[in-house]
Amino acid sequence: MSNNPLHGVMIWRRLLVATIFFLTPGPGAVALDTDAMTEQQGQELIETVDPAEIRKRADSGDAMMQYSIGWMLMKGINVEKDVARGNTKAMVNLAYMYQDGKGLAVNDSRALALFSDAATAGDPRAQMSMAMRFFNGKGVTRDASDRMRWLRASAVQGYADAQTVLGTVLVQGVFSDPSYEEGAVWLKKAANQGHPLAQSNLGDLYFGGHGVRKDHKRALYWYRQAAAKGVPQAMDAIRRMQENGLVQD
Repeated sequence: MSNNPLHGVMIWRRLLVATIFFLTPGPGAVALDTDAMTEQQGQELIETVDPAEIRKRADSGDAMMQYSIGWMLMKGINVEKDVARGNTKAMVNLAYMYQDGKGLAVNDSRALALFSDAATAGDPRAQMSMAMRFFNGKGVTRDASDRMRWLRASAVQGYADAQTVLGTVLVQGVFSDPSYEEGAVWLKKAANQGHPLAQSNLGDLYFGGHGVRKDHKRALYWYRQAAAKGVPQAMDAIRRMQENGLVQD
């Protein structure tokens, strides 16, 4: 089994795609079937339940309210009003709608403005989106310092996606010399939140002893956590450990 610290981990571009795949989508945080709720039902809900209460209950895990707020976002109901009030969650949700053309015509300049405003106001999702834009050069000029600035700002707030990307690029030395110890710190934070890619990447660090003390048992633990969530490179790592007699149970 290779001692390369990230033998099975995707490089920067592929990691971003994989991160998006494993994460819940922006608007609504649920997969929506907009035909399942009629206009009349949606309007009745809005008229009988305060939008703030809908959001509160959705944040608490109420599946129906999560569906309902997703429906409202898809229809553009109350979102612009919340944006005008400075609601950063509404800014980010609306930005995704403009960026992806979900419920609204694609308007990337509007999406960028909303992401930028929300990121400046401290929203971690928006900060992560800005970091990705500064990497891809989408609507902005590619800039290594800005992409790292927004990544760190988001990661510091505990956003697991940003912690995973930040930890991985630090370990890989994407923008500078590798920083294994700092990278391991961020990957641990994200892994402890259950982020599957962070768990797999952390397993690699423990296997090779990069930034952490070499520990095959801990490597296997994190590989198994990631494999249970469907991460292919973690499954492959477990198989290789088994083939080399490094799995005792």
